[in-house]
Amino acid sequence: MVRASKTKIPVLDKLAVGFITVDTRSRIVGINKAAQDLADRRDGICIVAGKLSAQSSAESSKLHQLIEAASLASERKTKGGDNMRIRRASGQSSLIVSIVPLPVERRGPTVLVAVADPEQRPKLPREALQRLYGLTSAEAKLASHLVTGASLMSYLDKANIAHETARQHLKRIFAKTETHRQADLICALLVALGSIRIE
Repeated sequence: MVRASKTKIPVLDKLAVGFITVDTRSRIVGINKAAQDLADRRDGICIVAGKLSAQSSAESSKLHQLIEAASLASERKTKGGDNMRIRRASGQSSLIVSIVPLPVERRGPTVLVAVADPEQRPKLPREALQRLYGLTSAEAKLASHLVTGASLMSYLDKANIAHETARQHLKRIFAKTETHRQADLICALLVALGSIRIE
């Protein structure tokens, strides 16, 4: 089993969300405990010859294409990144994967891959979201819910609020995080709370 060096930010190993940094060829540069555990189970994502892959060849190809595109965006210092779902042979809910370009380091373009397992109900620290973006408590709760890939509608019953109220919260979250759609929001939140420094 290939094991990459651990991140220098201890809090990442306490999160249910997996964080992996890779180079333009999908080779592992850094990984946290949640991501390593997912890769060890080989149920959705895996590490093959030091490279991050998906068990499905089609999804693996798409993952590598998105990583390469994000790496190019990192090199050109342009916006980029995307999201995809990776199916699991176990039949459990598909993994939610966000691929985001990181600032260029000495070693070249690096990409952050965030992997959320809906079965684990991943949550981001609401207090951290409030500090980072100036979100209100209500906005931070909604953002924490959306980062799992859940819909705005599914939040209404949980929070017992009106649809229009939730839409206003979401509109303010987008403004404060400088995003325009849920996919971009997920990327922004995961990167902000999980930026990995390379050894």
